[in-house]
Amino acid sequence: MNLRRSRWIHYFRLLYHATIYEFHKRTIFRMGFFIREILQGITRPMMMIFVYGSICQQQPGQKIHGYDFPELVRYLILAALLQKLVFGNRGLDLATQIFDGYITKYFIMPLPYSLLAIARFLQFILVQIVVVLLIYGVGLFWIPEWWPTPNSWQAGIQAMSLVFIGSYCFFLMYFIINIFAFWLELVWTLLVGAWFISGFISGVLIPVSLMPASVQKIFYWTFPYWTISAPVEIFIGKRHDFLEGVLILSGTLIFLELLRQFCWTRGVRKYTGVGM
Repeated sequence: MNLRRSRWIHYFRLLYHATIYEFHKRTIFRMGFFIREILQGITRPMMMIFVYGSICQQQPGQKIHGYDFPELVRYLILAALLQKLVFGNRGLDLATQIFDGYITKYFIMPLPYSLLAIARFLQFILVQIVVVLLIYGVGLFWIPEWWPTPNSWQAGIQAMSLVFIGSYCFFLMYFIINIFAFWLELVWTLLVGAWFISGFISGVLIPVSLMPASVQKIFYWTFPYWTISAPVEIFIGKRHDFLEGVLILSGTLIFLELLRQFCWTRGVRKYTGVGM
């Protein structure tokens, strides 16, 4: 029992140091950090605001599936901010290490490779929380009449909880796709494809509630939908099915984690990279 406890303590210490290391590595190039973390993901939602604005000008006073123009603006702003908390398809370099043979150095380390990857996820979340809070505070001070505010403090907590669980699901999905490098050479194509499809399902640019009912029913059972679109609507008070989202995301997380472990074990067994 004591041996198992000391092992977990050792892993948590390693995770802490790995997270600090990833944070320093991420922020060393300050101008690139500013452009990547502050401006990334902002331009497309801003363009969609002009698109929706032109539509609403042609039909003044009309609502689009229950959304008026100010509500659409708040949706797009909040969706852009929440997307910053979602782990990206370029967040891991596992596929590159597999192709180059560098992954073999981790096989002799006294910690699993997944621990280093989780440290990168934690570093990402910690940095993005600061970035999102900074942008949110500036926007709330600058244009409070257009800025999204939570319907209640419970709605805010529920929405953010879904985003964090969903972000970890994205992390696992991209981890699994990177593992495919043990067998495939088209990993980057798969990563871009997964990013594009999941971005559409998550409703970053178009609220899912504006889509046909048949599409909404399909997206309802997917984790990208419960990572951005549903949390946004919970945040602003348009829906109240938080528990359903938790169940769907939790089930997805467990499935993806089991699949990750299976793919990693099978991939390492057949790996023939020469290493460093």
